[in-house]
Order: sequence, then C-alpha cells, then structure tokens
Amino acid sequence: MDLEQDNSDNYLHSKEEIYRAIQRLIRYAPRVTARFEGVDEAFATAITKVDLKSKAFAFDKLIPDAGNDILKSGKQLQLSADFRGILVQMDLGGELKYRSQNQEYIAKFPDKLLYLQRRNAYRAMVPRTYEVYCVFRSSEDERLFKGRLQDISGSGFKAYFKGRVGEHLKAIGNFDESTLHVGDESMDCGLDARHAIYDEKKDMTFCGFSFQPLTGMKQRYVEQLVNQLQYEEQRKQRAKQEREEEKEQQESS
Repeated sequence: MDLEQDNSDNYLHSKEEIYRAIQRLIRYAPRVTARFEGVDEAFATAITKVDLKSKAFAFDKLIPDAGNDILKSGKQLQLSADFRGILVQMDLGGELKYRSQNQEYIAKFPDKLLYLQRRNAYRAMVPRTYEVYCVFRSSEDERLFKGRLQDISGSGFKAYFKGRVGEHLKAIGNFDESTLHVGDESMDCGLDARHAIYDEKKDMTFCGFSFQPLTGMKQRYVEQLVNQLQYEEQRKQRAKQEREEEKEQQESS
C-alpha cells in the first residue's frame, strides 16, 4: 500500500501533527476503514484514544471479525477515513498490542500520515487593496502573530509576515484560536501551519496554512469569499482586455 504517489506536501511527519490529525479522526470520523495488502475486503473500526506522550493510539476490533484474524497473521494494516472533505490515511507497521479486556488494539504512531484536503483547490489572489488579514493564536502558546493574506482557497491560505518568523510558526504549528478578518467581518477558526519561506530581500516570511475542520456555515463563508475574489479578478481582466481592444481600434482608425 504505497502512498508515495500523492504529493509529499500532503504528509504529516512530526509526532505533534500526527497526534492532532488522529484527534480529529476521533472527533469527526466515527468509522475508519481498515484494509490489508492483497485483500479485497474492507473492514471497519474506530479510533478511540490517542496519547502524545507514548506516541500511541487505540482502535477497536475490526468488523467483520475475519479482519482480526488477518491482522494477527501479520499483514500490514492501512487505516483511512474521509471526513469534511479531508482524506486521512496511514500505514501501520510493527507489532500491535491487543487488549482483550477492552477489545482494542494499541498502535504506535506511523512515520508519516497522509492529510489531504479535497475541497476546492483553486486559490484566489487577495489584492493588496483588500483588508484581509489573520490574527494567529494558539491554546498551546502565548505568542500572537498577525499576517496579511496573499491568496486563499476553500482549504487554506498563504499569509505573509514582517521579519523572520517562520521557525516560530512551525514550532507552534497548531493555531487553534485564530481569527480571520475580512474588512469589518471576522471569523474564528483553527489553522495548521504548513510550509514557511523567508524572503531576505523583502524581510518577509510567507507561510501556508490549512483550515482545521470548519462548520458548514464557516466553510460556505470562506468559499463565498473565494468566489468573490475570483469574480473581481475576472472583472479586472475583462476590463483590461476591453481597454486594450479599444486602444487597438483607435490606433487602427
């Protein structure tokens, strides 16, 4: 079960990121699909607990029961779930511990976990004339950051900050108490910091963020904003094209 065919940017590697992704599976994915290499049948389970300190999580016995026999035979297990437009997938290697009293398995964190946002991937540019920025806060850290948005899609956005702050953003990672500001409107949201790049000439840090699962209302708000920005960009392009055509007509007459 090779996951390498997907873009490597969609993988989580740090134990903290994997821990948060499994937390979301517990909260949002009551049913997790289990598959084995060379076995057509799929099985069901649920992840029930996760612990960052021990870097381990627990999941229920597989249904149908035949899956447990396959698991005990030593075949590699793949767990996957699709929730709120996000695909989470991981391959579990090594030994699994079985707790008969709880009818559950204990597994160590995988080396990597696929966390793929399926929602609208089209990114709309945010004009500098628009007052669109985000205040980044985390329940795990007292520091606060403010960055303006460069572009946005239904799954996340890219923001830029004054100075060299990339290491701080990546160290915190989980900005679960952030606020997105669009003009006079605002929306509370959780964000995960992804890839930060520092531009020495501009003395600015550019960093991508993905939305943590949004409510339906908030997701619609973001998508409406993306649509509005796309419309404005198309309108400007049409106006520019019309001016060029008018100029050509004047020159030819």
